Amino acid sequence: MKIMITGAQGRLGRVVTRTAADLGHQVLACDRVAPDGVVDLGGPVETVRLDVADFDAVRDAISGIDAVVHCAAITQPLDHPWHQVHSQNVIGSYNVLLAAALEGVERVTAMSSVNAVGGVFSRSPRFDYFPVDTAHPSYAEDPYSLSKLILEEQARSVARRFPQTAIACLRLHALQDREPRLAAVRSRPDRAAADLWGYTPIEDAARLCLTVIDSDLSGAEVFYAVARQTASEVPSEELHRRYFPQVPLRRPLRGHDSFYDSSVAAERFGWDA
Repeated sequence: MKIMITGAQGRLGRVVTRTAADLGHQVLACDRVAPDGVVDLGGPVETVRLDVADFDAVRDAISGIDAVVHCAAITQPLDHPWHQVHSQNVIGSYNVLLAAALEGVERVTAMSSVNAVGGVFSRSPRFDYFPVDTAHPSYAEDPYSLSKLILEEQARSVARRFPQTAIACLRLHALQDREPRLAAVRSRPDRAAADLWGYTPIEDAARLCLTVIDSDLSGAEVFYAVARQTASEVPSEELHRRYFPQVPLRRPLRGHDSFYDSSVAAERFGWDA
């Protein structure tokens, strides 16, 4: 399969690129950062300098591609002007989704975020119940979270118009393994509460991106892909009681159970992080 990866020089994009190449796929690794001297992507990888804000360039690159993994984005709202975070993410995601559909690409995996419902970047995170699932309403109030919510709506819109194109939006979280995530949680416990102590191991996320594009997707679907355990040494029941006693539980949180529900990804794709 020939797979186009946007944001291929980014943290997740590099791992997806390497994983795809290791699995024997042809890879078109796209990023607005020039690849030479920055990251050795390795393997059967063709690199292209591409800004996803340029629709014509995106469509040209996608021509002849079998599947797309869209990782390109500003990944948080803290180090960039808010209008830039919003416009760059929203324009880039729509360009990639629309170009893929127009070129007849049948499978797209796009990186959303647990923050599509609001969370760590909110003034006061609001949750209606735990564990949070894809039916939970959004209370996004920062430009990054809003851009991810819009990405999911873009996916639904494009899939309605172009039913041959199936799009999976993955709600990922803090792309780290558990040990470094535990260290971050210890250092900033209040911020960790707003983040619901979650994380997504980056190698597992990369494998999931590629599993999804080889699955029986239809239309546009949203999936949580968060580790089954929190990155906290405190049991989840105690975390709930201490930080969110007013939020109802839809099922018991035992041991270190995650506050996010990734069961659909587990059932459909074998997600087991």
